Amino acid sequence: MLSVEFADFVGSQEHRRFLAVLRRAVRAHGRIDLLLDVSRLRAIDGGIVTAGQAFAATDPHAIRRLAVVGDHDWAAWVVVMAGRYLRTRPRWFRPADRALAEQFVQFPSLTVTS
Repeated sequence: MLSVEFADFVGSQEHRRFLAVLRRAVRAHGRIDLLLDVSRLRAIDGGIVTAGQAFAATDPHAIRRLAVVGDHDWAAWVVVMAGRYLRTRPRWFRPADRALAEQFVQFPSLTVTS
C-alpha cells in the first residue's frame, strides 16, 4: 500500500514528485493500492488535473484500489476525477474514517462501509 498525504497547497512541482513516486511504485510492484489523504489540502494548481490525466492515459490499470480521505468538497472531487480516468472504483472516506480507508486498501476481500 502506498499512502500519500497532500497538505495546504499542491502545485505542479509537488504533483510531479507524487507522480514520480507513483510510477516507481508501479514499476516495482505492478498494480498498487493507494491511500490518498487530502483532508488538509486547501488549494491546488489547475495544471495538476492535466498531469493526472496524462498519468492515467499511460497506465489506467496502475492503481488497483484507491481510497481518498478528506472533507467532502476535495475528496469528492478527487474521487470523481480518478474514477473517470483510472480503471478502478475509488472510495471516499471522511477524515474520522481513515482507519476504514486503510482497511479498504489493505484488505481487498473485506467489505468496508462508511
